[in-house]
Amino acid sequence: MSFDYASLNNTAETVIKHFGQSVTFSRLTETYNITSRSVSTSTYTAQVAMQDEAKEEQDNSAIVGVLHNALAHSDTQILVGDTATINSQSFRVVSVKEVKPATTVVYYELQLRS
Repeated sequence: MSFDYASLNNTAETVIKHFGQSVTFSRLTETYNITSRSVSTSTYTAQVAMQDEAKEEQDNSAIVGVLHNALAHSDTQILVGDTATINSQSFRVVSVKEVKPATTVVYYELQLRS
């Protein structure tokens, strides 16, 4: 007997939509051949809910960046290095954890650096 995680996926999407917002992500894709290098940008949207207050990341005395934890629901796989634009501010994805009890990704736990 197996469990159908589609209903859990739908619930996660509804909750993240309710407490979050639609966010545009962009991803650079580079392709190489012997004579040239091609760089293209693809975009996709996801629902994102920021979880808590930002935490400053410090290296000795200099502030390296500010980390934000977030929950996301997306039909496109979110990868480290993708860039999210939230409220006109740009964030880079530095950590992604798929909450995936079976083959269905229910939601993503993200760390974003501003």
